[in-house]
Amino acid sequence: MLDDWKGVLTGSPDALESLYASTYHDLFAYGVMLGHPREAVKDGIQYLFLSIWEKRDRLPQVSSVKPYLFTWLRRILNEKKDHQTTFPIAHHLEASADSQEDIIIRAELARETWQQLLLGMEQLTPKQKQAIQLRYFDKLSYDEIADRTQNNVRTIYNLVSEALKVLKKKVKNNR
Repeated sequence: MLDDWKGVLTGSPDALESLYASTYHDLFAYGVMLGHPREAVKDGIQYLFLSIWEKRDRLPQVSSVKPYLFTWLRRILNEKKDHQTTFPIAHHLEASADSQEDIIIRAELARETWQQLLLGMEQLTPKQKQAIQLRYFDKLSYDEIADRTQNNVRTIYNLVSEALKVLKKKVKNNR
């Protein structure tokens, strides 16, 4: 990832594409985790990478690329939310033939689901919350989580499994 960042700074379109491919999923999950609608997060990520490309000659060398991108995306999403404006490129990037109404309905369903997940997270034990965070947001393997938390792997599997049951039940009961 660091090599891709350095490549972007030197003007390599291939490096930008590689950086996009390697970080998109995590950026998307992070934006949704912050409570933003899925479509806004997608637009924000597109805007982020266009901004990176446009500003590549003025960007700093960073040692931790992913946190840098997370921070930048959070600022983009918060600015959009605060000003209730659309991204300048959003209409040009619309690849879907969905109607505006369909998009609004999907965004509202995603927002409701996210709110239910947040409520479900409140019902988890601290260890379950930590296991979910490490597994799904930090993308650690079960072995890595076990090492980090000084538990055995079976315990981590059980914590994640029980937490997912609680979260699924919370979302299912509120639909």
